Amino acid sequence: MNLGNILGVKRKHVTSNGSRFYFFYKNTIPLQLKFKTLFFTNKWKSGRGKSGSIVVRTKGYKKYKSINIILSKKFRYLNLIFIASFFLLTYKNKFLSLLYLSSGLILYTQTTSQHELFSIVRFFSVKYSLKFLNSHFVFRNRDSVILYNFFIIRRLPKNKPVSLLSRTPNTSVKYALSNSVKAIIVKMDTRLNTSLIRLPSGVLKMFSIYALGSLGNVGFRDNKDIKINKAGYFKNNGKKSLSRGVAKNPHDHPHGGRTKSIKYPRTPWGKTTKYK
Repeated sequence: MNLGNILGVKRKHVTSNGSRFYFFYKNTIPLQLKFKTLFFTNKWKSGRGKSGSIVVRTKGYKKYKSINIILSKKFRYLNLIFIASFFLLTYKNKFLSLLYLSSGLILYTQTTSQHELFSIVRFFSVKYSLKFLNSHFVFRNRDSVILYNFFIIRRLPKNKPVSLLSRTPNTSVKYALSNSVKAIIVKMDTRLNTSLIRLPSGVLKMFSIYALGSLGNVGFRDNKDIKINKAGYFKNNGKKSLSRGVAKNPHDHPHGGRTKSIKYPRTPWGKTTKYK
């Protein structure tokens, strides 16, 4: 999938050095179809989430808060799948696919280079015979109606780009998740039910051949063209630039007061961050 064929890329008019490498993405067709029940914003108390980590630095208008999407990372559905739209999550620079299943389920997954808009795909598992392995369904053919984009590792070809991998069955995908990365299947042993895969970092790791995988690179290769040259990119998503604790008054932060005494790190609310 080539993003340049889907989104019109336009360079911003240069007004300063900060906008010299700034790009606008404009849809040529309405692809940004949202399924809002899968969208959520983090709820917090005093800027912190349920786990205690800082969610946002400021409380602002709802549309400026960072939006998250419920992603499906444990994909083992045997239903027919319709790729309805692509969604670009700008704050995290992720390219997602909105899938409609024949069972009525609707979910988001990460996009790969093999995803095609308005196509019908299916999960290729051990349920199907080995004669499909070399058929035109696996290797994309324009004449085929059903494409196979979601696989178990046993059905993936060797020495071809793969991504979105899980290491053991019934677990979520945890490897080769970043934009435009790929992994390579080096060896596969059906007697031991294991495969040797070279990850994007160059590390060789053993995987179960019944774990999940996808064919092709992770989508959104144009991520390298997006350069964050101003603080307003984060500010518009509810995250302001912050001051150091030692530069504040003691009333505002435990590190404040211009004292050079040795203090272990604390949060703005006085809780320790060192001994956990």
